[in-house]
Amino acid sequence: MFDAIQLQGHHQVQIDRSRDALLTDFGRATLDDRYLMPGESYQDLFARVASAFGDDQPHAQRIYDYISRL
Repeated sequence: MFDAIQLQGHHQVQIDRSRDALLTDFGRATLDDRYLMPGESYQDLFARVASAFGDDQPHAQRIYDYISRL
């Protein structure tokens, strides 16, 4: 399933929720404990970071693609 995430004043990122399956149990626990905001999914988190730090939309998408496939 593909969705789009965009922070106000930042770049839109297309997310792929199926990439949650790539996360290890330890990775999920770490993200849950330290980085997820209430009600946020793992892919939402990755898109939030990519949208905030991308210089433009293609750069934000590349950042998301790299992070979500770790």
